[in-house]
Amino acid sequence: VYGFYSKLAGRAIARIAETQFDRPVTMVEVGAGTGNGTLNVLDRTSHFERYVVTDVSKALVQRGRRRIKKLGHDFFEYRDLDISGDLAAQDMAAGQADIVLAVNVLHATNDLVPALRNAKKLLAPGGWFVIAEIAPPADSIYRYMELTFGLLNSYSKYDDPQLRPTGAIVRADSWFEALKAAEFTAFDAIPGDRAEGLDRGGLVIARADG
Repeated sequence: VYGFYSKLAGRAIARIAETQFDRPVTMVEVGAGTGNGTLNVLDRTSHFERYVVTDVSKALVQRGRRRIKKLGHDFFEYRDLDISGDLAAQDMAAGQADIVLAVNVLHATNDLVPALRNAKKLLAPGGWFVIAEIAPPADSIYRYMELTFGLLNSYSKYDDPQLRPTGAIVRADSWFEALKAAEFTAFDAIPGDRAEGLDRGGLVIARADG
């Protein structure tokens, strides 16, 4: 499930980068970890001027750097970034990204809305935000997640129970609610409610104004 939606995110990034821009793009990947999402993007496109790989963990940034460096691209940059923190204090310029990507990371933030607002700040006007996230089934919890990651002390420590009343991971309608609060005005979900039986996650794609 994790791998499927990460690959789907790579396809979405390729489609956006190659059809919505007439030039190589700048992308910021939030919470890139060891680079699995990054590699899924590069399987589909290398239409980048800059690709900024970030994570809150310095160790993960370094591990990701070693994996990605083997591919030989010269457009990569590597940065420590806590997407919930102050961007200016972390020397992350606002408006720098055409695309921001976050694969299975935003649910780990304490509060979804401030994290989404920071992602929006990173985007240039008209930029695109792609979120790939595991989700629980309708009106239930994802028992595999709760019985594995739920054992971590930090898993259920978040500050927005109004958005996440039953667990850290949420469905597209809750992402839409959080995106509205973060002042995104255009967004959609893939597959959303358009594909029967696909009940463990998907993509949410949002557009920055401008």
